[in-house]
Amino acid sequence: MEKIGVYDTYNIFLDFTNEEDSNSIWYKRVIEFEGQQIWLQKWTPDFKPEKDLPIAPIWVLLPNLPFHLHTWAYIKQIVSNVGTPLEMN
Repeated sequence: MEKIGVYDTYNIFLDFTNEEDSNSIWYKRVIEFEGQQIWLQKWTPDFKPEKDLPIAPIWVLLPNLPFHLHTWAYIKQIVSNVGTPLEMN
């Protein structure tokens, strides 16, 4: 059983009662809720919602990528040096 708290329009808090549930969500880094992507970030005591997140999504273009590498498993490995891949287009 998890507890969900709404801080404002952009921030919600998820509090899990066991580590297994917490890990199953946390390792995804991004979840979808009612059709919207939500980036996960661990809470810290110095949380300030008025500050911008230190995370910025970016597009990574891979021109001339061989066709056999057009799978999520390969793309994740290729772009992991840039950051955490969120999705493939």
